[in-house]
Amino acid sequence: MDSIGSLSDRKQNTIRILFLVLVLFTFLPRLFSLSRHWATDEDLWMQRSRNFFFALKTGQFEDTLVAYHPGITTCWLGSLSIWLTAQQGASYNWFHSGHFMSPGMLARVRFPIVFLSGMLTLIAGVLLHRLFGPLLANIGTLFLAIEPFLLSESRRAHTDVLTALFLFLALLLWICYLEGETRNPRRDIVLSGICFGLACLTKSHAGAFILFLPVLLIWYSYQRHIYAAQLVLSGVLWTASTLLTVGIVWPYLWTVKFGNLPLLPFLFLGSGVLLLWSWKKFSQKTDFTFSKTELLLIACSVLAVGIPTLFAAKMVISHMYNALITSHGLPSRFLGKIRRNPGPFFFPVMGSFGVAF
Repeated sequence: MDSIGSLSDRKQNTIRILFLVLVLFTFLPRLFSLSRHWATDEDLWMQRSRNFFFALKTGQFEDTLVAYHPGITTCWLGSLSIWLTAQQGASYNWFHSGHFMSPGMLARVRFPIVFLSGMLTLIAGVLLHRLFGPLLANIGTLFLAIEPFLLSESRRAHTDVLTALFLFLALLLWICYLEGETRNPRRDIVLSGICFGLACLTKSHAGAFILFLPVLLIWYSYQRHIYAAQLVLSGVLWTASTLLTVGIVWPYLWTVKFGNLPLLPFLFLGSGVLLLWSWKKFSQKTDFTFSKTELLLIACSVLAVGIPTLFAAKMVISHMYNALITSHGLPSRFLGKIRRNPGPFFFPVMGSFGVAF
């Protein structure tokens, strides 16, 4: 018995040491020298965070639409840094002066993004542990922590790293549910929807995940014989969680109107009904069916939520389209030269390289 207890203690100590190592490898490279190496677009996101903060402060929520991306999570984190700086005695006039664009303020804006990216990396490690066990999870988390590109992107006041990590968590949580290794599948679905909503709020390009999700669900339904009704219900629960997250976190949507009617009540009513109903209906049983009343409820809720959401997304989609068909506005190395205007072939060529490598 003593030997068994001693072995258990050694195992616990090993786990604690490995966790400490992962924490150190995750945070230390990210937190040092945050005031150095000013990267492309960071000045834009500092200005957008400042505009976002003052729009919140003055109650002009329609002005929180600072970019089509829309970059909302980045702006919330940057606004937090600005608010903390103001609490330490900085005047509001200082934020509109030339001193705002300083290395010290850059480090402050970067810090919450760095911290959150580190936390999301460790959370991904927890989900990897659930799926693959401790060995592969530790190795995978270590690679996520020290991978050079992800590490460098996580030290920028930008949108890319948060988009990637939120989207990765949304995928892992879906797989956790589909693998059936959890006693509370509803929790994983809702958390996945929240992560996907935050990914889309960070960068609207994350919406491409919707094209991949049906493929994932069809594959799992074929491989693991998951019933179609269960997948439909899980999709409803996930969608409702996503839409509620978007509606709560983005202040611009609080002011959008559908004709003469405000959008937010429709969004919350439709998403809330879907969420409560699907949460109550959902269970680990796979033999349930939908009644005609429930099918009508789903259809009406989808219309109540979908039409205003598409109306609100119209501007975002149009800006994404314009960004794809027009040249890149910042100096970029393209075809062997640094060009101010690389031309309309910039995105297709760079996208092809990204897919290839």
